[in-house]
Amino acid sequence: MKLSLPEAQAGVPFPAGPVQIIRHELSAPLLRQMALSSLSFSVAELYEAGLIDTLASRDMLLRLACDRVETLAAQRGFGAVKQQLRGGQRAALLALVETGNEPFLEAFG
Repeated sequence: MKLSLPEAQAGVPFPAGPVQIIRHELSAPLLRQMALSSLSFSVAELYEAGLIDTLASRDMLLRLACDRVETLAAQRGFGAVKQQLRGGQRAALLALVETGNEPFLEAFG
């Protein structure tokens, strides 16, 4: 399994919504490398870069994910902290919806 951002190679801009999310989730150096090179990155490389928290076999994935959700949900302030960290991202996405500013669609005239 690999992850890439091939828009530069394909000759199209990023869709506005996903670009807001990747700006928030990827470190600036990783985003720059992925977006400008259009290279594919392996799971191991993404884990090393800190994009993936845990590696798991297919057999263990669901159990580990459920355990992680339970651990996070048990924290009383989880929702408030998540809102503090991602509130700006949500506002940016809502503004995109309101304005309809979508360079990806404009690229197809």
